[in-house]
Amino acid sequence: MNKFRNFIIPGTIALSLIGATTAFAATTDTNVDTGATKTQITAEHNGEGRGTGEGRKGKVGVENREARETERAARQEEQSTIIASAEELIPGATAEYEALQTELTTTRDALHEEMDALKTKVESGEITREEMKETLGDKIGGRGADMKTADEDVSHPWDDLETAVEAKDATGAQTAFDSILARMNSRLASLTERLSAIK
Repeated sequence: MNKFRNFIIPGTIALSLIGATTAFAATTDTNVDTGATKTQITAEHNGEGRGTGEGRKGKVGVENREARETERAARQEEQSTIIASAEELIPGATAEYEALQTELTTTRDALHEEMDALKTKVESGEITREEMKETLGDKIGGRGADMKTADEDVSHPWDDLETAVEAKDATGAQTAFDSILARMNSRLASLTERLSAIK
């Protein structure tokens, strides 16, 4: 019994610690799929290697934008279908929605072009990253505070519109549609402000 307590139990514990330590070291030092070390993965995550197609700001950023554009197109198609079904309750809704949507898309595309032009200037050394940040000021980034407030105020206006259309509730449909237009106008104002800050 004394031999069991003195040798077997400590030996079992030591072997289990060695196994766990090697398993941990194997998973944190290299990426099994690519063979990349933890340092390489961290460098790519931090955005090093810009302009070479590596890191999250290089090739991955372009792929993310394309994925977002595809998702946005599918969402807009679904929303256009909802608006078309609301046309009998809200005359002129389709034309009004499509006009505002076209303006949003045009402004968003112009903003992307200006941002890409600034990034190109930084990569070519024409301006520094700090100069780009000064040019952008607080306009860089995603949605502004006005959109966050709008998101908190109105939970799901598209769901409200769809429900009102199914119930043939003209008042509810108009209220939901007005809420959608307000959100779109707020987004357009935010994009326009960001675009004017860059130009």
